[in-house]
Amino acid sequence: SRPHQKTSHSSRFCMMPSPPRGPAAVFLLVALTAANTSAGPAAMAAAAVLVGGDREGEGHGEANGTCPAAAAAAAAAAASTSGAALLQTGRRVAKLEQGAAAAAEEREPAGYRYLGRGRCKPAAFLTEEGAKMANAERCAEKCTALPRCKFFSVHPRRCKFFDIDDCSSRKWFGNQVTYAKLTAPVREYVPGQPGARWTAEEASAVKEKLIAMFHKAWSTKFNAEGGIGAGTVLRLSFHDCLKYDDGTGGCDGCLNWNGVDVKRYNHVEAQKSDIPPPAEGDGGNNALGNAVRALEAIYTGALSPSMGYSLKATGKSRADLWAFAAIVAVEYTMEINNRVCATGRKPVKTRWSDPMGLGQCLYAQDEPGCLATPSRGFIFKTGRKDCVMDLSPSYKTSKREKHPSVHMNGPAVTQFMKEQFNFTGRETVAIMGAHTIGMYHPKMTGFKYVWTPRSEWSFNNEYYRNMVLDSRASWVFNNGECEKIGDAYGERPHERWVLKANLIDTSSGPIQWIKVSHARPDCKSASGERRFWSDAYTACCAPAGFASAVTKPDGGRPQGTDSLEEDDDEFRGCEKWKFMRGRDHAMLNTDAGL
Repeated sequence: SRPHQKTSHSSRFCMMPSPPRGPAAVFLLVALTAANTSAGPAAMAAAAVLVGGDREGEGHGEANGTCPAAAAAAAAAAASTSGAALLQTGRRVAKLEQGAAAAAEEREPAGYRYLGRGRCKPAAFLTEEGAKMANAERCAEKCTALPRCKFFSVHPRRCKFFDIDDCSSRKWFGNQVTYAKLTAPVREYVPGQPGARWTAEEASAVKEKLIAMFHKAWSTKFNAEGGIGAGTVLRLSFHDCLKYDDGTGGCDGCLNWNGVDVKRYNHVEAQKSDIPPPAEGDGGNNALGNAVRALEAIYTGALSPSMGYSLKATGKSRADLWAFAAIVAVEYTMEINNRVCATGRKPVKTRWSDPMGLGQCLYAQDEPGCLATPSRGFIFKTGRKDCVMDLSPSYKTSKREKHPSVHMNGPAVTQFMKEQFNFTGRETVAIMGAHTIGMYHPKMTGFKYVWTPRSEWSFNNEYYRNMVLDSRASWVFNNGECEKIGDAYGERPHERWVLKANLIDTSSGPIQWIKVSHARPDCKSASGERRFWSDAYTACCAPAGFASAVTKPDGGRPQGTDSLEEDDDEFRGCEKWKFMRGRDHAMLNTDAGL
């Protein structure tokens, strides 16, 4: 506060009115000055006294906060001041006010909106908390923890919290700033209506939840058990956008639930590779139930501690959430790919503070084009409509989607995508490349192995690099480390695709292609890979450069044998060509046709 001054007009001590600083005061000062430029100094003196004394707590005189001596002094000073100078002063003060407000808005805590200077009126408040150095973030944390808190003001040494319904009227204090807790209007989503727009804060909160979900699946290998990984969510989004048999549908936040939670085999059957044909009425959405339920929890739950409302409660559609989750899945796996490219052959982490990480091995490592760089930023548009509920929960529908057959050839795939999405051939090839993330799950599809082994969490173009057999043949990666294993001469091994028809009875199940390579096993490592070999392991390990080096091939044991080690995936005998389970590639007819 200003020091008391003694005037020649009175023996009273009073506080001189300070220059107007509040937004309302500045507006009034400038307005009166502009309106009374020809009225002379007297009118401007009255304006100066009015705005100078209309503040609580400054001065010890009359009720308006000033005193006769101060008023007289202000009038005398104003009388000697030209209208232009006073207007210039008002503009300067207004500029300072705007700068302070802009700075405060830039520091808006998450979940709060800047209201302006001063504190809520009336003066009664919920509580206050002193601090050596208060700031908006600390006050916001406290307000969030108080269920009744709706507004708070920041003082240099304290926070004041209010539970009133309206803070549009505020008492002016130059050293206090007020924020309002963001509350979204409750307008629960109605199926069939376009989804409401998202705010940047809402999108950020949902993205954080999705990344945490993906990271859990990645770091714990939960995805291998049918968990909620990025590939699963991307698959869900594509299936959601398929049209129904009657031609309706597309991206509507609903799935046909036939077969969604059906497991195609049990553990014993899996060991025998005796995978039964699909169950009666089995649909194409197998194993998507967990992903749907996880996204539903995000859709109906509070977005964050500071945003205590849900997407559903504020008019957002489920279909928009599923589409947004697919975008985040691509961003997340693209970041993993780029971190592998940047850090070398080391296990990477989605967050550097996390102790866990799962290594990814890239064939493009140390080569041009390793980084995944989109030509433009991702664009998320809202407004999708959920299906009108005919089953419960509302994400289930009795309508059946049109799913592509895994036995389609290239022309059939492109024709299907044209009918469903009006895609061109190039667009079809591009979207099929999304198979670069994720892997086959026998309990979902009856298929085994992976499209891109050791890199199923990295979004890149390896799906097509692996498919093409050319001079850029792939290395074989040793288990656990990204050491590149070659042929007997240390070069990239030759490769070829072979038809894997003995997975199941081909009359009732899928046929799969696997890639076999003329590679030499890693004789130095006893970890991981050794368990796939018999006691004759060393007999099949020849030193690099030995022309007649041979490797253990894909086994020829009868289908359905009890021992996993003698399953058709494993190695028995010595041959030059071999298939390494979990590290060599696989594809379907639909892939090969493209």
